[in-house]
Amino acid sequence: MKTLAAKIGQIGRLISPIRPIGPISPIFCGLFLAFTAVAHAQYDEGGNPIKITTVFHGDGTRTDTTKDIDNRTEQAVTYNRNNQVIHKWVFALDYEGRQMEGVCYNAKDQIVARVSYKYNPFGHRSEMLEKSPTGVVLRRTIYHRDPATGSLRKTEVQEFDRQGNPLTPQKSEQPKGRR
Repeated sequence: MKTLAAKIGQIGRLISPIRPIGPISPIFCGLFLAFTAVAHAQYDEGGNPIKITTVFHGDGTRTDTTKDIDNRTEQAVTYNRNNQVIHKWVFALDYEGRQMEGVCYNAKDQIVARVSYKYNPFGHRSEMLEKSPTGVVLRRTIYHRDPATGSLRKTEVQEFDRQGNPLTPQKSEQPKGRR
């Protein structure tokens, strides 16, 4: 029976054009297959790092996200299997690198949606507003931290019609300890 490292190494050799350099290389190639995100840094004209992350989705699409903290911008572009743009999100970031406002563009570079976020004094997301291309609020989502796990949970979602009139609010599961 082959060991796990041997099996992973065999897979790594099959997909990697690079020859293994000792026992770590095949394991690294196998671990690389297990993850769907790849991050690396590039630099702007001033030598400041720009973080770039690529996520490969199960349906064959991928999203390239470029985060430039110094210029307080983030861009996420999703491509189909043929490397054509499906949509693009452009975000304005605050001084801590958190998303504040975003605009979604379709493949024809037309605005299709907007979003804005608010954060509590601890830096955790507390509210999200999803808006139409003209800025009319369509959905408001309130978030709270679960005190037991520390995870972020939706606690209230309020829907609005195209004119911005509130529809019936929907309560989500309350975090433990807040009932």
